[in-house]
Amino acid sequence: MSKHYTLSNGLRVILEREENSFSTSLGIWIKAGSMLEKNSENGLSHFMEHMAFKGTENRSATKLAKDMDALGGQVNAATSRTNTIYYARVLPREIEKALFLLADIVLNPLVEEDAFQKEKLIISEEISMVEDSPEESVFDLINQSLYEGTGLAHTILGDREQLMGFKREELVNFRQRFYKPKNAVFVAVGSFDYENMLSQVEKAFGAWRGNSNADYPIYTLQDKAKQIYVHKPIEQTHISLGFEGYKEGDDRLYQLSLLSTILGGGLSSRLFQSIREELALVYQIYTTFTSYPGCGDFLIYAACKHESLEKVREEIIKQVEDLKKNGISDWELDYAKTQVKTEIVIANESITHRMHELGDHELSRIRHLTLAETLSKVDAVTKDDVIYTARSKLLFPCASAIIGQSQ
Repeated sequence: MSKHYTLSNGLRVILEREENSFSTSLGIWIKAGSMLEKNSENGLSHFMEHMAFKGTENRSATKLAKDMDALGGQVNAATSRTNTIYYARVLPREIEKALFLLADIVLNPLVEEDAFQKEKLIISEEISMVEDSPEESVFDLINQSLYEGTGLAHTILGDREQLMGFKREELVNFRQRFYKPKNAVFVAVGSFDYENMLSQVEKAFGAWRGNSNADYPIYTLQDKAKQIYVHKPIEQTHISLGFEGYKEGDDRLYQLSLLSTILGGGLSSRLFQSIREELALVYQIYTTFTSYPGCGDFLIYAACKHESLEKVREEIIKQVEDLKKNGISDWELDYAKTQVKTEIVIANESITHRMHELGDHELSRIRHLTLAETLSKVDAVTKDDVIYTARSKLLFPCASAIIGQSQ
């Protein structure tokens, strides 16, 4: 059972002790992600994450790296469309050091000009790495297709040309707007004493000041049938088809999860069996879904020879329409529930997963369900629920993004 606190400066704190754990995961969430950025700011959330590790008021970049390695665990950070997180997983004896190190990089980054200019080159290389991975970049394109003109169309890394033109003051101003205690959440899960942990969090973050609290913008899909095609001289053509999904916290996400499993979530899924096993048109094909504050999407991905693209697309449509028309079997619903519940239970056994889930939900003001509540909601889904979701959401024509040889 997690315990919730709020420090005097407004920082929310969630602590969950796991008696059988021999380590502790702790992290600080900042509500600063690409969906909150203005067009002129795209990439600054991720840029700030990088700069946090380039030296603080108390540590040089080299000392910071050494102190991170000396903890013996994992210290890292990540930026998403909704937030930036700085986190660590360490042995209980290293909790205090890890906590104050995280506080130092979040509260006291130097953001010096020389390091700022160097980091542009490093992030540019990271952008190149994504561009060299069409499976990854096609999902950025489908977001552009679905959410054109909104913050959800932004890539997390930003545009290279815009990145190279950023000035240090822009990043500093961005940080000052979002890095505030009321716009953040601290979470720890694992082996620790509640009172001691709360006391240490107060010491590390209690002097943090600032009253601003960013609100998530509420977006909707802008064009449900927009098509994007990017020419790239590669061996396979990568395609993603995009549909409207459900927003964060919507109970119908459990229906969508089961639909995703049945349609494209495993070896016996319809798309895998028909398009890979029977027709041998692809090596990889799957479905996935994402929820955001106010909206969400459902995606189908496949990679194939360019000359097979139209056949693959036709077969995907055929399988989706067949499911919508004829429904699903009892066996499909049962195996999907077993698969989804197993994934939930296994993930729940990871203290790092629970830390991430608690932080994400708190930042979005979504009530965190117990494991029993979550499994009960999966069990409550009926065949009619799944079919209704398929018929109301998987509508053609749909948005699409393609990377591959010219048409």
